[in-house]
Amino acid sequence: MKTALNEILRGLMRRSDAIGKVHAGTKLVDAVPSRTGTVVSEVALPSGTYVVTACVSWTKSEIDVLTVYSVDAGESRSLAVEARGTMTGGGGDCLSCVVTLGSESSVRLNAYHQAASTVPLSLVRLQAVRIK
Repeated sequence: MKTALNEILRGLMRRSDAIGKVHAGTKLVDAVPSRTGTVVSEVALPSGTYVVTACVSWTKSEIDVLTVYSVDAGESRSLAVEARGTMTGGGGDCLSCVVTLGSESSVRLNAYHQAASTVPLSLVRLQAVRIK
C-alpha cells in the first residue's frame, strides 16, 4: 500500500511540474502570399489544457486589407478577423484562446490577407502555457 501511495504522489508531482510550462511555436514562413491561407507557426503539445497566445505582424503598408487569423488545436479553433481601410507601416493582431487536448496534438497559427501581393511577416509568435 505504501508503494502505491508513493507512486500516486510521484505521478501528481510530475503532473504539477508541467503546469506553467511555456511551449513556443516554430516560425514556418517569412511571408504570406495574397489570398492564400498559410500556416505560419506550429507547436506540438502533450495532452492537457493550455492558454494559447498567437501574434502576427506585417511589414508592409496596404489599402483595403482584410486579415484573418486562426489557431487550430485538435478539434478546437479560435478565430480573429480584422478589416481595415489602411494598414500603415504594417500592423497586426494577437489572438488568445484556451484549448484542451486529449492527446498529443499540433497547434497551428494560420494567417490570411487580401492585399494585392505577398506580404512579409515582421513578427510571428505562438506560445502555449499549460494550466491543467
